[in-house]
Amino acid sequence: MRLFHRSPESGIYLDRLTSTNSWQETRCAVVGSRVVRSDVADSFSAIVMFKGEYELRYTVGGREYSLWVDSGWADTSHQFVETKLESLPEYCAFDIRYNPRKPSQAIATRK
Repeated sequence: MRLFHRSPESGIYLDRLTSTNSWQETRCAVVGSRVVRSDVADSFSAIVMFKGEYELRYTVGGREYSLWVDSGWADTSHQFVETKLESLPEYCAFDIRYNPRKPSQAIATRK
C-alpha cells in the first residue's frame, strides 16, 4: 500500500510503500479546499486540467494534523471546479489511518 505524507510546501507526497494494516483509524473533518493543476498528456497532445482537493483534519493525542485528498471534481475550467468546491461537505466521507509512531503519516480512503 502507498504511504502518503503531508508536506507543508506541496501537500501530500508519496513517501514509500508499506503496510498500513496495523495503523490506527480516526475520524476527520473537511476544513478546506483548493484547485490544483493536473494536466493530462498522451503522445498526441496535452490538456490543461484542474482538479479539486479537500483538506482533511484529524486529531491524534490532542494534536491536529491534516492532509489533502482528491475531491472527485476535475475539469478543464478552473472556475467550474472552484464553484463545485465552494460549499464544503458537512460529513467527512473518508477513513483516515495513521501511523501510531508518526501520526503525520496518514492515508485517506473514501468510505
